[in-house]
Amino acid sequence: MNFEDTNQKFGWINGESGEKMDKMNKKFGFWDKLSMLLTLSQLLFSFYYFVRNWKKTKED
Repeated sequence: MNFEDTNQKFGWINGESGEKMDKMNKKFGFWDKLSMLLTLSQLLFSFYYFVRNWKKTKED
């Protein structure tokens, strides 16, 4: 298996998908970051409430 052969065969696929990915990143990059932040905050809040409730039950 020659590395140069695979580059010639699949180079155009990588080039096209790369350009498409760049456009997609420009369009949806903001929303991806926003959803990441939302999921992270949800995890933090759930963890915080879990610890708080666990401490409450421990005190009782």
